[in-house]
Amino acid sequence: MVNGSRILGPNSTCTAEKIVKKGDHFSVRLNCSDAILFSSFSVSFRVIDKTHFERFDPQFPELSVIYYKCEP
Repeated sequence: MVNGSRILGPNSTCTAEKIVKKGDHFSVRLNCSDAILFSSFSVSFRVIDKTHFERFDPQFPELSVIYYKCEP
């Protein structure tokens, strides 16, 4: 679930610290934590439409994962 800059996942909670638009995609710096540890990393994605987005590694853009919005 996404609420503002907070992203709640099944195993951790992340906060989007910095969002940069680069052409047709975005890079986001995330600070995440779970019950044991804290980590910080960047992810890149592009919005496909209002219900889908694609996450990829800029160094290997041919490897990607497409996500979709679940029905409430």
